[in-house]
Amino acid sequence: MMKRYIISLTAACIFLLVPAFQAAGQNGIDSKVEVTRDFEGKVAKAEKSRLDTRIEDSLYNFKLNFDYATFYRPYSDLYEFFPQHTAAPFSDGKVRNPWFYARLGVSYPLMPVADIYVAPYSGRKFSFLFYLNHDSYWGRLPHMEQGTVYAGDVKGDNMTNRAGASFSFRWTTGEVLADVAYSNRYYTYREASYPDNASYHDYDNLKAAVKVRSTNPDRNSFYYDVDFSYRYFGDRQHFRSFVPVTGGYGVTEHVAGLDASFGATFKSYHRIYLRAFSTTSMYNESASAASLQHTGTWGLTPTYKWEKDRWRIGAGVAFSALFGSSKGELPSPRMAFYPDVKVEFEAVRNAFWLYMKATGDHKVYTHYDIALMNPWFDNQGHVLASYTPISAEAGFRGVVKDRFSYGLRANYSYVGNMLSFFSNGMYQSPQLADNQIQILTAGATLRWKSKDFYALAEFDYRYMSDPHAALMTPAFDLKAELEYNIRSRVFFNLNCYFRTSTVGAEMTSAAGNEVLNYYTVPAFADLGFRITWAINPVWSVYVEGNNLANARIQYFLNYVEPGIGGGAGVYLKF
Repeated sequence: MMKRYIISLTAACIFLLVPAFQAAGQNGIDSKVEVTRDFEGKVAKAEKSRLDTRIEDSLYNFKLNFDYATFYRPYSDLYEFFPQHTAAPFSDGKVRNPWFYARLGVSYPLMPVADIYVAPYSGRKFSFLFYLNHDSYWGRLPHMEQGTVYAGDVKGDNMTNRAGASFSFRWTTGEVLADVAYSNRYYTYREASYPDNASYHDYDNLKAAVKVRSTNPDRNSFYYDVDFSYRYFGDRQHFRSFVPVTGGYGVTEHVAGLDASFGATFKSYHRIYLRAFSTTSMYNESASAASLQHTGTWGLTPTYKWEKDRWRIGAGVAFSALFGSSKGELPSPRMAFYPDVKVEFEAVRNAFWLYMKATGDHKVYTHYDIALMNPWFDNQGHVLASYTPISAEAGFRGVVKDRFSYGLRANYSYVGNMLSFFSNGMYQSPQLADNQIQILTAGATLRWKSKDFYALAEFDYRYMSDPHAALMTPAFDLKAELEYNIRSRVFFNLNCYFRTSTVGAEMTSAAGNEVLNYYTVPAFADLGFRITWAINPVWSVYVEGNNLANARIQYFLNYVEPGIGGGAGVYLKF
């Protein structure tokens, strides 16, 4: 029912892309086209669902590129994606690109879901797509106190509606992509002491984005990639009791983002790039505020890359700066230079890679960012920011016969003003750590994929110098998934996410002073299954079970996911 915000210091699962590289070559991609995958990772990041939302699909032939922007709810497999036809050459054989796709389903407790995508026109040069999404939960949920004490059932209604359109146009050496979308999200606060009361957030979000990039396969061509986005975010906070009272916008925000990269290659293996980036949040601190406040970050990163034979080396320096004011929430230093260094060595041709990297950055959390992480947060009316002076990682990855891939990674990060959330009555309040925290992470991933069987196991272990500065962050978590199919028609999928106990905090008042009390939130395992039957190239049906262990799942203190349940649905494609 919520998006997990997990502190992770690893470039998780990047080596899972290796089999895809091998397959790309087998599908006849021009050998002059260079496939590049850098190891990217943030100390604190919002992740795609731990439970894989791949569509069982030998009959579909979507040939779509799923760009996930996930708001994590493991119970109902909630996701948002924007399918667009890729610019890559078509694979051999007959490929049927659908113009209509729908997924309709319902689960118990009552959780309807609908995804509809319509592509009136789609071709090698031009494509246009409309989409509608709905996900909701209607019912009551367990309310916990101090992480372990059951305090009765409370209102838990929430709903997300989304509509949008995307466009792409490609020419010989480049492409332009555009996307516009509107979404409304409704989330009920939980108030066990007054069950007849209902307080909730009502979020409006409008987004428009344009991307122009080079796709010229010539190594010596000029490279460019420019992204511009605008987002409007509004938070209407409501309170209803015996006498209904409806509030107006608590906070309104306008966010502008720019990320542009330019570069050129010399003598086929010397490259020089310049990246410029900026995020600006302009917002009202409250419904009564007359003027807009502004906070943001901008930066420049010049990089030199040397790529020859088995080596890929990048050396750069990132300059980043925070600007504006936010009630003293901007960390020091507001300007800093960070490393941007990456080295990869192909120790065994097409089979084994070693890598290391060192990065750092400033991070601004807009109101939209925080609401996406935790929709029940107490909107305090200002933007938050943190910084990572250094994040260093090393590891290796490998692939065996295009079937089995593996990898091991270790990361050390030093973070200032880390963001996490504590419970404040029925609200969730964001907090920034008052001091720096050091985190050491070790992780591994194993993956097997054949025609009939798919298996994945991924884990991360984290040592944190101050667990109280990274609330609800597990020291260990594990993702596992197994899938078996019969003649690519019937698919059996079993998935599990497990995490150890975490530290949660709750604000209480004592002798007129507000203090944070810390509690241990128990470990849990989220176990689910799905069976899908592809009846024909048009229809598929599925049944699923969720939270089969009936665990008290808490990603935020005292906010519990629904218990055991199940549902069914259909896929339709023309």
